[in-house]
Amino acid sequence: LYAGVMSHNAFVFGVISVQLVPLLEAAGLATAAAVWVASLKGFAQFGGRVVEIAFGRNLRAITVARIAIVVLPVSFALLFLSDGHLAFIVAFTVLMGASQGVITIVRGALPLALFGPNGYGAVLGVLATPILLVNAASPTVFALVVDTWGWRTAQAVLIATSAASWIAIELMTRWYERRRG
Repeated sequence: LYAGVMSHNAFVFGVISVQLVPLLEAAGLATAAAVWVASLKGFAQFGGRVVEIAFGRNLRAITVARIAIVVLPVSFALLFLSDGHLAFIVAFTVLMGASQGVITIVRGALPLALFGPNGYGAVLGVLATPILLVNAASPTVFALVVDTWGWRTAQAVLIATSAASWIAIELMTRWYERRRG
């Protein structure tokens, strides 16, 4: 489940790393505005990490992961519903960036909480393979979706993919809580 959670996120963030400006243009922004809004993502990543440091230290790694992951489909839903409104598109970018910033931290902390310190490096290595493969393939797959069905369907794919990650983390949390109990 963890590999599924992170692979779904790897798909989304692989797409975002290449297609964020065109995605924002497809949502209704002019190129200059899309570039400006896309530049907010880095600030949001930093902000998400600061918030996690300030408030997440009293939370378990799995709780921080659940919060960061549920924000992602919400952000893509905002983009989908934006109808070209700048405030919605900025909110999407900031929430998505903050989520990505926190998920970067969670990617290393959560396996330690789930599987323990024994063989931690080997576990990370095994888990990294599907995540890296999905991340590498995602821009090409997404471009095919855009080319075949258009931007609206492609946005729906991002919502569905990020929602699948959220469902997987919720299932994983149930497994984790049973294991702890």
